[in-house]
Amino acid sequence: SLVFSATRLETFLTCAFKYHAQNTLRLRPALEDRLRLEMGTLLHAVLDGFYKNLSAREKNDASFWKESERIGAVLSNDLERLFAESPLAGEPPYRRRFLIARMKQTLLLFVRREGDHAQERDLVPKYFELEFGKTLDGRPAPLPYLELGRDKILVGGKIDRVDVSRAGDEALVIDYKLGSRDLRKKIKQGLEIQLPIYLLAVKRLLGLNVLGAELRFLESGKKAALDTETLEELLGRTEERVVDAARRLKTGDIAVRSKSCDFCDYETVCRFEKWKLVYSEADANA
Repeated sequence: SLVFSATRLETFLTCAFKYHAQNTLRLRPALEDRLRLEMGTLLHAVLDGFYKNLSAREKNDASFWKESERIGAVLSNDLERLFAESPLAGEPPYRRRFLIARMKQTLLLFVRREGDHAQERDLVPKYFELEFGKTLDGRPAPLPYLELGRDKILVGGKIDRVDVSRAGDEALVIDYKLGSRDLRKKIKQGLEIQLPIYLLAVKRLLGLNVLGAELRFLESGKKAALDTETLEELLGRTEERVVDAARRLKTGDIAVRSKSCDFCDYETVCRFEKWKLVYSEADANA
């Protein structure tokens, strides 16, 4: 069977050349892009450790988030500890100070927003960095691969967070992103398959009814959600797109036919003109 990760499939559907540069040539991003990648990884690790250390009472009680100063101090201490063990620790002193201050500010904003979310939804955070398929070091993950299509394409991944209803039968998938992005546009372009794959994994591997999925943008404190009314339709289309992507990958397709150049680390080595996207979108909407 063919084996893929949810993140890499989304990269390939966005741009086959980007997938090739990242996963075959293994080109390193420019410094600024690399710093943001490391910041995102570090913030994910801080939040993962924080939630896993919460007691059952703290997870179940929304009023817990009123202790914002104490929570902020815990997150800041965890950040400094993990920062010292991360690749960012090798940066010059002035850059280290700037990065730490920026990430602490991001975490404090997270605490405020998380308190609001806890009041809005009667859900309990249950799963964090939930892996299916195989772990990064090749060990079997807690959940098996997700099988898609007649050919049983195997898809693995890591879900940032899954909140579950108090009855334990419904789930909300949450994915953290450092910077904001236009979720509606990605869905319209057929480029958002990571969240739907995570929903399929929760539905089929955990046996839970899915309420939906949200992107939580850490730097801005905002969020974006999938349209729940068309969720089943989106999940069906996602499975079709995974099958198509697997077919193209099998043929070695690395053509430069980008559908989006947002957040791309490989602009300097790419032959694609971003203005083509602008005009093609204008023609489509005319």
